[in-house]
Amino acid sequence: MRDPPPRPLARRRPLGAVVASTACAGVHRRGVGQHPLAVVSTNKPWYPPISTERTGNFGRVGKPGAVMRSLPVRAAGGIVVRPAGRGGWEVALVFRASRGDWGFPKGKLEPGESELFCARREVEEETGLLCNIGAYVGQTQYVDRRGRPKIVHYWLMEPLTGTFERTEEVDDMQWVSIDLAGTVLSYGHDRFLLARSVPPVLAEQVLAARA
Repeated sequence: MRDPPPRPLARRRPLGAVVASTACAGVHRRGVGQHPLAVVSTNKPWYPPISTERTGNFGRVGKPGAVMRSLPVRAAGGIVVRPAGRGGWEVALVFRASRGDWGFPKGKLEPGESELFCARREVEEETGLLCNIGAYVGQTQYVDRRGRPKIVHYWLMEPLTGTFERTEEVDDMQWVSIDLAGTVLSYGHDRFLLARSVPPVLAEQVLAARA
């Protein structure tokens, strides 16, 4: 009697897809329907290609140490906004005395963490604000102080509760009018992201809330 033929192996979903879908599901359960900005963008890739515009070292293969330095540092953060008078908006900016700069709350991903959850965690840690996650607004790419390429993904956020307290990394937080924030931000890539991506998203969310 012949042995039965072996059963074909079931196809497994890539681990990254499982993590990404689980992360999105958690945000939808908590956020949608609570605030006008509670819309999570699904148009971004989880692992976007690295731009070569700012440095020629991206993707070069050489000694092991050089290869490790060329791998991008993955980070995420939030552009936290709140309504201001006369239909305007204010954005939360944080000051790091160790670097002497003003910027958006952000930080590096922890092992096994998605960009989306990293953004929410870092905002809460650096500002003390628990936020509702809005639309994905874009990414910045640059070379950090250690010479490593770095990608930071940003989501629009709206504070639900919490107050700022000084931490080891962040010395101050200020609410600044979006129209004036460009004069406070220390880096050009942050100013460009704020000016190009945030106003259209805010306008779209306001129109959707009024519909």
